[in-house]
Amino acid sequence: MSSSAAAAPCPNCLSGYILPGEPSGKMVKAVSASPEAYLSSKHTTPSEGGQKKAIVLLTDIFGLPLVNCKILADAFNERVGVDVYVPDLFPGGPPITMEQLQPFHKDLPGEKLTWGEKFWLGLRFITFLPGFLPNRPKFGNTRAETFIRGLKEEKGYTDIGTIGYCYGGHVATYIAGTDIVKTAIITHPGMLSLQMIEAVKVPTLWQIPEDDSQMPDRSKAREILGKKDGIVFEFTEYKGTRHGFAARPNLGIPHIKQAYEDAVDEGVEWFRKTL
Repeated sequence: MSSSAAAAPCPNCLSGYILPGEPSGKMVKAVSASPEAYLSSKHTTPSEGGQKKAIVLLTDIFGLPLVNCKILADAFNERVGVDVYVPDLFPGGPPITMEQLQPFHKDLPGEKLTWGEKFWLGLRFITFLPGFLPNRPKFGNTRAETFIRGLKEEKGYTDIGTIGYCYGGHVATYIAGTDIVKTAIITHPGMLSLQMIEAVKVPTLWQIPEDDSQMPDRSKAREILGKKDGIVFEFTEYKGTRHGFAARPNLGIPHIKQAYEDAVDEGVEWFRKTL
């Protein structure tokens, strides 16, 4: 994949809706070599057997300024009972805001941008390109790996799981190919390749929408994952949804709201059994 292609997310990577609620966590300096991160720990319960567990939630392209990642972190903290961190993948601020691209958002499978929308989206994207280039996924990979290694070395966490959405789904797939996490959830990942899937070596849950141009060939992805002896995986396709449904859902559409809630439920159960 070329560097220019890796810097060009799909339209639905760049749009969506704001989740209701107020974050209950706080910003902390968790790792000396990384910027401040969001920590949700209100509902953390004592670990058993001397283990110290945590979840690292990797954001979409809108990063920490969009409240959704913090609302999701709070949900996992409350229901899994472990510390949940959201690192800053975009030091200096994410390259774009959701509001800037909202006019181009589509909620349902099969909905297409008009030629006029494509034209205006292209013009807008050109203006945002300088912000994307220093935040290509390879830089997010490095920032996330530094943060997770720092949590283990400086905070003493023994078992860490990760979940990534969109841009963060790409990063979570990369992290799943290292030795620093025990389990991973990849949710409508962006800019993914089959080579990245081949590198995965921990249990993974894949949450994939019906309509998602960012996901490589699904049958080949399943085949690759199925050949990994002793490494479990689950692959769930959410019908009636598009890329972004689990991070920035339109809760006014009943089946999308249900898919969003089901994805959270599935993620909670995955972490309970694999972390």
